[in-house]
Amino acid sequence: MDNDHLIPQQTIDHIKRSIDLVAYIRSRGVKLTKTGKEYKGLCPFHDDKKPSFSVNPTMQLWICFACDVGGDVIKFVQKMDKLSFAEAVHKLSGYSRLHNHKEQPAPKESGSSRLALL
Repeated sequence: MDNDHLIPQQTIDHIKRSIDLVAYIRSRGVKLTKTGKEYKGLCPFHDDKKPSFSVNPTMQLWICFACDVGGDVIKFVQKMDKLSFAEAVHKLSGYSRLHNHKEQPAPKESGSSRLALL
């Protein structure tokens, strides 16, 4: 069954915006070196001898010039983990929540409420 149409577009857009593509690809074991405005490395999808894998952090896109494959963070996960679109979105939504969670500071107690407790 094709569940791709069940995923709200705003969820897909949020994942693409909230995940730093360079950091995510590095977290998957791909060594990237900054070259100008882009990052280059060995392609994780084939036996690469010289860097043919390029990541554009501004556009949040990647491409391998040797195997002529590219895309966004969702496509990277699909290819890397051999997942469907829906499975990749599900996996990345968990990653996004984990890595973009900002702890809220505990509310400060006012002096009067502290005294009321004593």
